[in-house]
Amino acid sequence: MVQRLLVRWRAKDSVIGTSDIAKGTVFVKPTICSRELTEVGHGAKRVIVSFERPEQVAAKEWKCSFRLEGEEIARYDAYGVDSVQALCLALERARIILEESGRRFVWIGGDDGDHGFRLMIPSFLGYEFAKQLEAEVTANIEAEIAGMCAKRSSGAGNQGHVLAD
Repeated sequence: MVQRLLVRWRAKDSVIGTSDIAKGTVFVKPTICSRELTEVGHGAKRVIVSFERPEQVAAKEWKCSFRLEGEEIARYDAYGVDSVQALCLALERARIILEESGRRFVWIGGDDGDHGFRLMIPSFLGYEFAKQLEAEVTANIEAEIAGMCAKRSSGAGNQGHVLAD
């Protein structure tokens, strides 16, 4: 059963104790996407990062809330001028929080220590700057793929990565 958010949040970032959840005093909104992470080297402790549907809070202001659920549940908000920017900023904020935690995580599609949240190019630096960085990243990706294809063709294997021919 989907329950509505009925919690009074005192701050933009909140830590909710597991006892509050057990008592049934905390209700959360349904999520639009989530990622399960496993902490590396700590007995397979799980952390789930879940993103809620962005909601408009004012004219040209949208909020995207997300949660990190492990031993505790922490709730965060990110704001943007539209729903896409709010979601992108929530993804970026989750990346920063995970990296600043000092803990190493792995997700099902990643290498050891890879939490799967990538750095995004900030839009406030301008379109030309973003296009320049995108071109550099694209060139590096193409070079890496070409090297992987060359190794595969020579029989060296592709180290578990799948490449399209």
